[in-house]
Amino acid sequence: ALAYAMQRRMARSVASVGALAATFRDHVPTTPATPAVREIAEVSDALIEASRDLRENEARFRGVFDSSVMGFSIFDATTDETLAINDHFLAMTGHNRADFDEGRWNWRSFTPHEFLPQDEEAIRQAKEQGWW
Repeated sequence: ALAYAMQRRMARSVASVGALAATFRDHVPTTPATPAVREIAEVSDALIEASRDLRENEARFRGVFDSSVMGFSIFDATTDETLAINDHFLAMTGHNRADFDEGRWNWRSFTPHEFLPQDEEAIRQAKEQGWW
């Protein structure tokens, strides 16, 4: 979950830098005259490519995450907060997007009592080890 949040922040940063790099690149001569300008042009090209790759990966992730076949949620074990959830998972739990957006969705409220200890243990392990 934390990785997802970090990926989202990085995606926005790289996209912003990529846009700036593209603006810069438009003003660089086809054959830059000095090594410094050539290096800046190469970095600019790399940033533009990274920004493009990130947008493509984001689109693929969105396509999978927004699936109407499977429920997905992204949970931050350190804050005990659900960061993102798709509509299919909400429907599976008897909720809708407004419930989630307004804070009326909590995984503990619909988790069968007999599974709570197992889920709590997984969260404890994630906090301590970073995975479960």
